[in-house]
Amino acid sequence: VLYLLNQPIAKSMEGRVLKEAIRDARLHAQPIRFTDDYRMDQPASEEAVAQEGTEIDPDMLARLEALGYVDTSTTPEVMLNEARTALGAGRYVEAISTLEQLLAAHPQFADAEFVLAQTLATSGQRDKALARWQAMADRDGGDEGPRNQQGLIQSLFNSGRTEEALNQASERVKARGAVANDWLLLSKMYRAQGDDKKAVETLDHGRRRHPKSEELALELATLYVDAGRRGEAHPILDTISKDSPYAAMAYFQKGRIARADGDRESALTLWTEAAKLQRDFVAVRIALAELLSEVGAVGRADGWLREALRFTQDKRIWNLRARIAKARGRNEKAQEYRHRAEKLGLNRVSPQQSPN
Repeated sequence: VLYLLNQPIAKSMEGRVLKEAIRDARLHAQPIRFTDDYRMDQPASEEAVAQEGTEIDPDMLARLEALGYVDTSTTPEVMLNEARTALGAGRYVEAISTLEQLLAAHPQFADAEFVLAQTLATSGQRDKALARWQAMADRDGGDEGPRNQQGLIQSLFNSGRTEEALNQASERVKARGAVANDWLLLSKMYRAQGDDKKAVETLDHGRRRHPKSEELALELATLYVDAGRRGEAHPILDTISKDSPYAAMAYFQKGRIARADGDRESALTLWTEAAKLQRDFVAVRIALAELLSEVGAVGRADGWLREALRFTQDKRIWNLRARIAKARGRNEKAQEYRHRAEKLGLNRVSPQQSPN
């Protein structure tokens, strides 16, 4: 299977490449490669990831299944969920390998191709991500068209082709079929450039075109909260219903407003509600822990942090746990937690990260 994915094969691995199950032309075009080590838990790199365009014909797939190397009974949806789980945990090579296996068997599975492009971008392989987005956008059409075009624009922006990305995004919002996410993407790019004025103008235009879009409303309110314009943010947040998929983030932003106003009790209530609405909302659990720690409720604070660790390993979580442990006189635990924080890289959760 590693060979079919054009992965190097560890010399220490048992078994062999089953040449009899592979066409001679493939063996000639793609020589078998070996490596001293092969670790699936390392961040993806250009060398460690399979080359694009790998295809497995139905006859080969049948032979591999007969030999016990492929299980086609695993549904595409199960494999996609496994890849998403690996992506969320930062296991990029594993996610990419799973997605490429899935696409080899189901090359028309649009969701898998979309997640693969996302994974390549997240793992820092911007050129490969851009090439895949470009191919998807070139095919375009159908329900996947807007999503693929947005992915291409975001990839262009991330690759430093800022002017090209902004031009394409501006053209998209002018088009007759522009959707709310087109306005959202353009505003986020302006904001990433530090141009909050244009970001606000873009969101205002977008909301006039799509007055029912709660995502645009939430983005505008978040921008206002970040800018200290809390009075303008609150009425917008009130338009987001409790049944909305954006309700947890709306409560989170209301909690930020309450805390900035010095109302800790309301912030605690609002953030607790946000945590109830979305169980994997890490940022709100960190905010709750920080607030409870400030008022001396360190046991409850640590409880929220333990919950957060179920969903991600974040440097700030371990540093905060270290401070709490020290405040409780548990110096050995504090040292252990600081050591864990040091082993982690950059924070993986930003204070305003949307849970959706």
